[in-house]
Amino acid sequence: MTTPTPTGSAPDQPSAQTGEGGGLIARLEAAGVGSRELDAAVWAAVNGYELFEHDGAGWRYRMHATDIMRHERTGYISPYTTSLDAALSLAERVGFGDCFDIQIRPGTARVQRFDGLMGVGRTTEDCATAPLALCAAILKATGDR
Repeated sequence: MTTPTPTGSAPDQPSAQTGEGGGLIARLEAAGVGSRELDAAVWAAVNGYELFEHDGAGWRYRMHATDIMRHERTGYISPYTTSLDAALSLAERVGFGDCFDIQIRPGTARVQRFDGLMGVGRTTEDCATAPLALCAAILKATGDR
């Protein structure tokens, strides 16, 4: 039996956990629409999991390098990249006082993160849809790349 390779480990695929070389935030920014694959990558990143492969019914992952392989059914992972409600559920991971300004225009969405206490803009994410932009902004704010 061969050892599975984490999603994104192959040279032609970016890593889901790092911001380097086209990581998850770059994939969200480049996506035209959300997808179940991006949902799983966001889910793995915010939980600190190492995502492997989709087996038709769900995603294989492990919590850390020495953990056993686990499985999560696709339907149990929230549609973070296609649902604004699901993307907003990630906002609880952001620090106290941070605010998000969501601007939706035809064909694009912009999310700006502000320090709510100081009113200073911190980051701006431009993506094709509001859920994609919000996921990218929240991942950048929390350091989950």
